[in-house]
Amino acid sequence: MKTREISFKRNGLNLYAVLYLPDMGVEEQVEKVPVVMISHGYNGSWEHGLPYAERFLEAGFAAALFDFCGGAEVSRSEGAMTEMSVRTEEQDLLAVMEKVLKEPEIDPDRLFLFGRSQGGLVSAMAAAEKPEMVRGMILFYPAFSIPSLALEKYPDGNVPETMQFLNATIGRKYYLDAVSLPVGKIQESYPGPVLIIHGQQDDTVMPQISEEAMEHYRNAELIRLEKAGHGFTGTDFETAAEKAVDFLRRNTVR
Repeated sequence: MKTREISFKRNGLNLYAVLYLPDMGVEEQVEKVPVVMISHGYNGSWEHGLPYAERFLEAGFAAALFDFCGGAEVSRSEGAMTEMSVRTEEQDLLAVMEKVLKEPEIDPDRLFLFGRSQGGLVSAMAAAEKPEMVRGMILFYPAFSIPSLALEKYPDGNVPETMQFLNATIGRKYYLDAVSLPVGKIQESYPGPVLIIHGQQDDTVMPQISEEAMEHYRNAELIRLEKAGHGFTGTDFETAAEKAVDFLRRNTVR
């Protein structure tokens, strides 16, 4: 395995990213490899995606992990959470995608997105914006509920400059960018293959959110983990990782 930092400036802020490349034999080195872009959740870290990245690497896929600017209270990237929103995170992801595709070992025709929770919503937004760049997408408990939750919290639009959300302080921008998102249109705008895995005991992003997404995606599969909550551990992690690798393999054939 090779590791390469590809940090860079986006909109004046340093964005930390790291690319993991699978071990390749001498004969394989001329072959460019597919890559999975791993997006973390709200107030998360690039390191949270490492357990899945290890499985992707074992299967012959490169993995790109990064911290969103302002995406967490503790982050390798610059930026304040009060300036972060799902739209700023979408721009971060698109920028990292462009950087990764310029790496000499990466096959530009085999780029996949993998996002969990808020990172799932952001991945879906990026896929809708640049469908021609995305070979396929894996979403774990995607937070498509964020726009409706934002509207529910401030139905009159009288939003404070800052607010507490899930033990972190975010800004008014987060609400304004979330409440206007056309979730159904975002889902309908990506025609490629999609794998959604959702725990049926999730009380952070309700399981019906993914059921509703299935009505809009044209080429999607939903796997329900009956005992899992918001985040997969133990046998649920093993199942989710196995299903994700199988999806990548099925959709990476040229």
